[in-house]
Amino acid sequence: MMLKKSVTNLIVILTLISCAQEVLSDLDSSLTHEFFIDSQEKSKTYRIWVQLPEEYNKSAEKYPTVYVLDPDDKSAEGNSNFFYISKKCKELSRLYKKQDVVVIGIRHGDYREIDYTPTKYSTSGFSGEGGGEKFMNFIKKELIAKVEMEYRVLPDRTQRILIGHSLGGLCGAFAFVKHNEAFGKYFLLSPSLIYDNEIILQYEQETRAKIKSQKQWVYFGVGGTEPNMVPPIELLYNRIKKYYPDTKTELCIIPGKGHNGSKDENIKKALEYYFKNL
Repeated sequence: MMLKKSVTNLIVILTLISCAQEVLSDLDSSLTHEFFIDSQEKSKTYRIWVQLPEEYNKSAEKYPTVYVLDPDDKSAEGNSNFFYISKKCKELSRLYKKQDVVVIGIRHGDYREIDYTPTKYSTSGFSGEGGGEKFMNFIKKELIAKVEMEYRVLPDRTQRILIGHSLGGLCGAFAFVKHNEAFGKYFLLSPSLIYDNEIILQYEQETRAKIKSQKQWVYFGVGGTEPNMVPPIELLYNRIKKYYPDTKTELCIIPGKGHNGSKDENIKKALEYYFKNL
């Protein structure tokens, strides 16, 4: 029994090492950090990746942060979302001559269907466990506090960006309506707003009076061949345009692209929107 348990633990360790090597490959190792954080809120251990700007060690300035959900998912280039976003931020900051960012990748400690869903909900072929509230509390109370204590980053919600795709985009939308004090910029890419009968749209109506006057950005990206995803995204986008006077918002629909096919292009366009509008 002990031998079997040891073999199982070894397999888990080797898998985590392989995952880390894949996610962090081709990044400047002197500017790439990783750490584990034990969440009291979630009773889970989260693996966190950090990519620092090239000039981080040469100056004393503080930087905005980009928090990335699903950092180890694959980009179209074959690398990870974490790598792709870190690379694009570096390229675009140079192109537009703007300050670079610190990129924080949050590898979910639970399954996405737990951490990224706001409610417990089950439908044909899919079920979500509704762990989003605890996950957001972990980010707000534990992760952001650790990042801002250990790295030179700006401690202002308007300088924190949350980026997520699909269920990660749903989580980002949940953060916008229910945990608005944590982030000031939201990049919601093909967010699954259809989840639980479009519960996010209900939440938005409930919290609008409280959050509508905040200074913030909300960027939506979606593929043109995602017919069931587009209507609730357009509805939330139009509500923000109508009711949120201090919110900058943008909607990008990429023709001919589907749910996964539009992801990389929408990441790039969202980051271009950020650096152009600083």
